[in-house]
Amino acid sequence: MSVLDNMTAHFSAKEINSIDVPEWGDDENPLKIYYKPFTLAEQKKLYAMAKDDNIEMLAYTLILKALDSEGDKLFTMGDKFALMNKVDPYILAKVAGKITESDDIDDHLGN
Repeated sequence: MSVLDNMTAHFSAKEINSIDVPEWGDDENPLKIYYKPFTLAEQKKLYAMAKDDNIEMLAYTLILKALDSEGDKLFTMGDKFALMNKVDPYILAKVAGKITESDDIDDHLGN
């Protein structure tokens, strides 16, 4: 196996993560949002979409990465307005932060 094969196998083996969001569920069941680790291509797309706007980046993080239990996207670009204007920003920031916490390329670049 080549070095690149080892590297891609390592990334492929990463598990799908999840976060429970009680504020967005019902009384009995919190919303469970699933997400996969960011790829560099997804990070590039996220930064390009946000255009150095850290607030928009929070909404775009959910649009790009939030999945349901079947692996389908929870949000589309059509949901951006609602995410930006009709959702509790503190909860959205908490969820986006959890999704990006171990995958923030800025940390690795020293920014």
